[in-house]
Amino acid sequence: MNVIKVKDLLILTGGRTKVIIYNEKGDILKELWSGIIDDINFDNVPYGEYEVKFQTVINGEDILHIHIEY
Repeated sequence: MNVIKVKDLLILTGGRTKVIIYNEKGDILKELWSGIIDDINFDNVPYGEYEVKFQTVINGEDILHIHIEY
């Protein structure tokens, strides 16, 4: 099974994409970070080394939701 890290997903997505990173603990989601990918300093990506557990764009939204276990 391949593992994708937050940094890798953000580099692949790129652009003016809005993103929210959540800590997923059981049924509880806590927002850890939000912003626009082009504004990120890729030498220091927020939660960049964490494994992506789940990612989605909810129908009708233009925000990439990334879930990690922090």
